[in-house]
Amino acid sequence: MEEMTKSVEMLQCVLGVGAVSVPKKNVGRYSPVEDAAVLARIEALLSLDMRVYSFGRSLFEQRQKATHFMHQFYKHC
Repeated sequence: MEEMTKSVEMLQCVLGVGAVSVPKKNVGRYSPVEDAAVLARIEALLSLDMRVYSFGRSLFEQRQKATHFMHQFYKHC
């Protein structure tokens, strides 16, 4: 979500679509968890999710670096 604008721009380019509006839903405040035991449990439960997220983030960054290629071959970039 932290790169939503760039993600939408990349999809527009690759899919060849015009302007896309992405509504901001479920935007709110949260209270950080400060209990070390609770944080450790959350980290343990989400360890696989974090690995998947890291992979996706790396892939996204690689594609961002290749935007010059996209500009050459996709007309909507």
